[in-house]
Amino acid sequence: MIHGLETTDEQGKPIKKHLVAVNGKKYAVYVGENVTLAHQSMVHGSAYVGNETFIGFQSLVFKAK
Repeated sequence: MIHGLETTDEQGKPIKKHLVAVNGKKYAVYVGENVTLAHQSMVHGSAYVGNETFIGFQSLVFKAK
């Protein structure tokens, strides 16, 4: 499961604490290339998962890089 938080407020302004920056772009959750998310794992934003990463069974990635 991948869960991203709202990225803008009621006025349309970015909520900085809910975003991660990657190569000048901003994301609620960024998942790189060749990533494996095993059964029942969860990535909860804001979060950055780099290239060639394995997230194990029932793992929780929360506000992490």
